[in-house]
Amino acid sequence: MVDVERADHVSRAAKLAYQKNIVIIDISNANKDPNNTNQIDVSIRKLVKDINGDFGKLGEFYYIITPSDVFLDKKKVRDDYI
Repeated sequence: MVDVERADHVSRAAKLAYQKNIVIIDISNANKDPNNTNQIDVSIRKLVKDINGDFGKLGEFYYIITPSDVFLDKKKVRDDYI
C-alpha cells in the first residue's frame, strides 16, 4: 500500500506498478483539498495508461492499480449471483 498526499507522490506507486505489481493507493490524507484530490486522480489515470493497466476505486480513499495482464471485474455482485 502506498500513501499519497500529493500528485507528485504517485511516482512512489509508479515504481511498483512498472514492476507488474498490484498496487493499492491510499489518498485519505490528501482528501482535505478537492483540487489536490483531482490532481492525484489525473496522475493515477496517466500512470495506468502508461502501464496499459487497469484501476478502480475502493471506497472513498483507496485506488487499486493492476498491471497490463490483470483486469478488474467492476460489476457489482448481488445475492442472485452467489
